[in-house]
Amino acid sequence: MKEEKISNKFLAVLAVLAIVITIVGVWNLIRVTKITGYATNVTSQTGIVSLSILGNLIMEIPDSELSISAELAQGENTNSEIINDFFEIQNGGSVNVDIKVYNGTELWNSVSSPTELWQIHCNSTTDAGATCNETYGALPATSGTAVTLIENLGNSAGSRGFKAGINVTVPELEDEGLKNGSVIFLCIQA
Repeated sequence: MKEEKISNKFLAVLAVLAIVITIVGVWNLIRVTKITGYATNVTSQTGIVSLSILGNLIMEIPDSELSISAELAQGENTNSEIINDFFEIQNGGSVNVDIKVYNGTELWNSVSSPTELWQIHCNSTTDAGATCNETYGALPATSGTAVTLIENLGNSAGSRGFKAGINVTVPELEDEGLKNGSVIFLCIQA
């Protein structure tokens, strides 16, 4: 038997020919076969997303000052209804609120809160769904004993405000001069 040598050129031509045949075969297979990307046994599940959105509490006091212009003697009394001056308070937040109140700084030098000589109440509200405490009550001395002026004050335009009035009686032993006191309103989500 005679040995024949296969040249490198011949091997190179065979390799290129094999590659071309493979490419043409794969191209024809892809062109003929429709590949859709869908499996034949597909199932689905539903995922649930839960979240809690916090409300914001914003209390606005467009009229935050009551001025009793009349001079009063010891033992004399006046209130917001007589002088026609009220705290005007609005709920500017995104949730319904309760508003409580307590004494910030003492009005009188001769007596300390709570006293029937310095009282507050909810005079009126534009919110039909809110509960307005219309009975005058003594201003408590601390936030822990704050009294509720209004409950469930809404947050929609036109129904989110109320007026709070004061009732003062000058103590018998109070010294003369200008008196200033403050009240603190607490805004709590209803």
